[in-house]
Amino acid sequence: MEDYHIKVYDIAYLPKEIRDKFKSDFKVVADFFTEKRLGTYDATKHKERIIHVEAVLEMLRVFTKDERYKEIEEEIINKNLEGDVSMCKVLDEYERRGIEKGIMNLVKNNRLSIEVACEELNISREEFEEKLDKYKLSVS
Repeated sequence: MEDYHIKVYDIAYLPKEIRDKFKSDFKVVADFFTEKRLGTYDATKHKERIIHVEAVLEMLRVFTKDERYKEIEEEIINKNLEGDVSMCKVLDEYERRGIEKGIMNLVKNNRLSIEVACEELNISREEFEEKLDKYKLSVS
């Protein structure tokens, strides 16, 4: 039986000098976890292109237990953004979805008409109905 030694590193505690040596998607992940731990994460400062978008977002989903990463991954794939994705783009998708949900909730609560909502979102009524289903909202 072999006697193997394994070194385990807590990614969220790697110093910046070490993280800056990474040149792959792992740098994006390492920066994310460290800066989230410190409360200093700002996606707009991370312009590095993510090569393996699905893998990175899946890793973030698993480790943060935040299912929204799966939804963002689907949006990015549907929009064919692969090859042009950074954490800044991921943040843009979060914001866009938040705006959509906010407008749809205004419609749901009868504070905004469907017609105005469609105009604001620049979508058809049919697309609006699809988004209602997607976000599991109903409008009376």
